[in-house]
Amino acid sequence: MHENTRGSSGTDSELDLDLPAAAAHLGMSPTAFAQLLDRGVVPSYVGDDGRHRRILLADLEAHRAERFALRQQLSQQARERRRPTYGPESTTAGVVIVA
Repeated sequence: MHENTRGSSGTDSELDLDLPAAAAHLGMSPTAFAQLLDRGVVPSYVGDDGRHRRILLADLEAHRAERFALRQQLSQQARERRRPTYGPESTTAGVVIVA
């Protein structure tokens, strides 16, 4: 788990969230988000109560940005696979249309 590096200033509810609030922030179920935390995909730390995990808002935003970039990349790859190529290197039928 991620160490609490914010010092002894206490919990700032605008900078970190509990698990249910963090899951809602990403539009996920708490169970699915807990699995991300368990796998170390998103860092967390144990809060001041010593029992519940807290997640920094900056870490949530970083995860969201990575996830968005990956979706964009995968969408682009899917578009490129669907797009036919008609250039000289094309493997389509060798038909020439003359008007």
